[in-house]
Amino acid sequence: MTTADELLDLCRRHFDPRTKPITMHASHEQRTVLRAATRDGEVVIKVHRERDRYLRERNAYRYWAPALAERAPRLLAEIDDPPAVIVTALPGDPVADHTLPAEAERDVFAQAGAILAAWHAAQPPHTNPDMTTWLAERGEQWLQLAEPILPAAERAEIRAHLRELAALGQIGRAHV
Repeated sequence: MTTADELLDLCRRHFDPRTKPITMHASHEQRTVLRAATRDGEVVIKVHRERDRYLRERNAYRYWAPALAERAPRLLAEIDDPPAVIVTALPGDPVADHTLPAEAERDVFAQAGAILAAWHAAQPPHTNPDMTTWLAERGEQWLQLAEPILPAAERAEIRAHLRELAALGQIGRAHV
């Protein structure tokens, strides 16, 4: 279980040293969530217990959320250890926290349906594949599988190399 203080520390180390906590959201089996105030506005810090769920969420923020523009949070920071993301907080309250008249509830569901339709209609970015990032992500998956046989120090060194690989960014296309 990750505590509010641990999430706050992550945000202070990776995004804004002057971050102030606002509220801890209900945690569940897969992640722990804190809403906080930063110099750039409110953010949400999420720590995942499972690396594959972290990678899926991170990739959704990287590649698909931009299609929803201001209707989806923006990825501000991604942290490999522990697997965490920091995203912009959207204004408002969860609908589940309110009792709405039937007409207002229909409007909310219509808005949610429009956002979901935009999400499904979104196309992946029209750039060449970012091979270095893909290779680093694939390396991370193999590293997880090797955890029982690789000492922590070696895993940390390999992760550092994978981060360097991903930081190379997109490289030119090879001759086909």
